[in-house]
Amino acid sequence: MRPLFAVDEEVLLVSRMVPQANGAYIVDDIVIAPTQCDCGSGIVYRLRGLVHDYWSQCALRKKYKKGPEFEDMLKTLDKPVRTMIDDEAWTYET
Repeated sequence: MRPLFAVDEEVLLVSRMVPQANGAYIVDDIVIAPTQCDCGSGIVYRLRGLVHDYWSQCALRKKYKKGPEFEDMLKTLDKPVRTMIDDEAWTYET
């Protein structure tokens, strides 16, 4: 199994065992453990700024980049709206 996260990638920690540590962190190191972890992957990550050394892959989530705002996307829509006149004919409103 390959690691889901890369070194220097920002991730979200979502831990049930240590909920006070939950938040955004940077991956410092990836270790393929000789035994399987909680989630069975055998891959653990060291996160920058945490005392607890390694976290299993199942406690981490991807932190996605923020996309464009919904209102900004609506402003870019300048195509005409398609409406149905009858069962077989379509036209475009302008």
